[in-house]
Amino acid sequence: MLGRLRQYTAIVIALIIFASSIIYLFWQLTEKKVAPAARLNPVKIYYADNISSAHQLVLNAFNQTYRGKIEVVPIHLPFSKFSTNERKELLARALRSNEGELDIFAVDLIWVPRFARWAEPLSPRINQNLQNIFLKEALKSCYYENRLVALPLYIDTGLLYYRKDLLRHYFSDFEAIEKKILKSISWNELLDLSRRLPEEKGAFFLYSAKNFEGLVCSFIELILNLDPNYFDDDVLSFDTGTAQKALQFLVDIVQKEKIAPISITENDEYRTSIYALENKGFFWRGWPGFKTQYSATPRFEGMLDNLAVAALPHFKKENPISVFGGWNLMISNKSLYKKEARMFIDFFHKAENQKIMYENGGYLPTVRAIYADSVFISNHSEVLYYQKLLARGAHRPYRVNYTQMSDVLAYYVQRAIKNEISVGEALKLATAEINSEKVLVR
Repeated sequence: MLGRLRQYTAIVIALIIFASSIIYLFWQLTEKKVAPAARLNPVKIYYADNISSAHQLVLNAFNQTYRGKIEVVPIHLPFSKFSTNERKELLARALRSNEGELDIFAVDLIWVPRFARWAEPLSPRINQNLQNIFLKEALKSCYYENRLVALPLYIDTGLLYYRKDLLRHYFSDFEAIEKKILKSISWNELLDLSRRLPEEKGAFFLYSAKNFEGLVCSFIELILNLDPNYFDDDVLSFDTGTAQKALQFLVDIVQKEKIAPISITENDEYRTSIYALENKGFFWRGWPGFKTQYSATPRFEGMLDNLAVAALPHFKKENPISVFGGWNLMISNKSLYKKEARMFIDFFHKAENQKIMYENGGYLPTVRAIYADSVFISNHSEVLYYQKLLARGAHRPYRVNYTQMSDVLAYYVQRAIKNEISVGEALKLATAEINSEKVLVR
């Protein structure tokens, strides 16, 4: 009885929090839209995204350039407050009832099929060859049913963060170890390193195991590392030896090897990186940009100077693979100001603004010309290393029902990591639920 009461209380609290988030989003859309012909003041464009300091710099530059004509009003959905899953649901609910209040919204590149129903189809500008402008893998995620429905803002790839100072302190052969790390160390070699430590190693390697998309990224990376063609079939099944090996490895990191604490099941990428720095984490999985975004944080001073990035580890005899991340921009098909919205999106793709996004936020450019800019590369040589990592990237399965599939996977994968159910049971239940096409409320 007590257990049911606690479960009921948790559900009620979750609903209250989510309802508050919905109110938070709509509260920012307070100005009533007016038809273009009736306006005397500048057109106001409402733009929903995680508005970092880099985003704000570009936004300010646009508003200054078009002062008196167009004003972009940001709707801030910070990663520190909303996980990717929470942002997805907030946007979906807002767009279902959208009557033109929301003009531009950012989506995780894998959400494009789900959000295409609310997006205005886009057309290339005259004499504009998009393949020559954008990175191929970034542009690929912007199409749905052969229609261009989004444009890329920035691209990500999964990578390994590591603390050079900790490794140098504990391992006399650090230089040799780092060479392996930069080429992509094997998982077995990483585990062997952890066993060389004399004391408790609960923060040796961390990944984000909250019930959310980031956990699914880690799971899919391991699957694709074992079988790059795993998602080629039309019917998805995770009740396979490959998926079991991938999930068992995630479980073993916590339950058997104990190189990550069970508390990682409460953390998204933002909290994982913070936890790693606060608890002397040696390695953790993340996305580009963390070091830049937190460079001004006083309590991390000194730590970030010793923070480096590398390719993710790989299973022995397999090629390293990391999944693509990143965010695309879409224009609402209910927007009254589609022309002005497109002008703002195109403004993001100017070379100077792509550079602002990288230099101030660590966001990898999607415009190809940036990677060929010799002056920019001479000042940011690490971008060439990121380019090599992007060449090893792979997309998550690009399907209309991906977000539902991901929600199911995250739930059961996390339960296995917590040791609440076995790996085999988790994957059987996930496969059955995904293929039943039922939408279940958790």
